[in-house]
Amino acid sequence: GVKPLAGRTIGVVGGLALLSRRSAARAVAAQGGTLRRGATRRTSVVVLGRRLLARGDREIEALVEDLRAPGRELRSEGGFRRLLTGEAAAGEMAAEAVRAQSGLGERDFAMLALFDGFEQDLELEKVSVHSSTWATHVTYNLKR
Repeated sequence: GVKPLAGRTIGVVGGLALLSRRSAARAVAAQGGTLRRGATRRTSVVVLGRRLLARGDREIEALVEDLRAPGRELRSEGGFRRLLTGEAAAGEMAAEAVRAQSGLGERDFAMLALFDGFEQDLELEKVSVHSSTWATHVTYNLKR
């Protein structure tokens, strides 16, 4: 069968929260790739582990800037899971709609997306519904 990661080197920066490094290495090897700690010139995909979030914002931003390189893809843990499973990601239009609704700048949104800031399931409580001829406005509270 086709192995989507054949010949590719995947680098992991920061601890993974979704699975152990050993499990990740096995999953990448099963797809024909190699998993390494950190990034080198040969690294085509860098996975940013959620445990990086324990660092300060400036340190994370500097690290992400250092990791950006032509031909290199930066992925969140959720993006890494989708890469391994072949699961389709939400389209760019959906991401752009979320960014527009969030009111965040492009750079801030991109940083949050690298740490799956928009991929968590939330429990919402409907507060009110207002309908007009042209639209329905629903207000929700986030359940804690």
